[in-house]
Amino acid sequence: MASGVIDLPTPKGSALKGGPLKTPYEERIREAMPSLSPGFMRLAQFLLDSYTEAAFMTATELAQFLEVDPATVVRFSQRLGYPGYPELLREIRERVREDLRLLAEVKPAGSMGAYLDRLI
Repeated sequence: MASGVIDLPTPKGSALKGGPLKTPYEERIREAMPSLSPGFMRLAQFLLDSYTEAAFMTATELAQFLEVDPATVVRFSQRLGYPGYPELLREIRERVREDLRLLAEVKPAGSMGAYLDRLI
């Protein structure tokens, strides 16, 4: 911990009944938030609030969007305990895949019109 890197295990996130899916990257970010610099905090907030958008961004695109240096994105990833941004991005994309999988499970069979007809 002296190096400033948070050493958390990386278990699979699980959806609790009625609760959001919590993933390791989210846990790492929340753990680190009290001691983050303003640039890191901007990244942290964006990755927590807009992870679906972040899932499609390279480190350079994310940096440009948030007006930070691309090296800041890499250092932020390393601060969270990842070797680099690709490893953090992999977890973010896994979260998006899980969201889509859960959405597909609750999607009604047939067309949206048929679904709405059943509701009304």
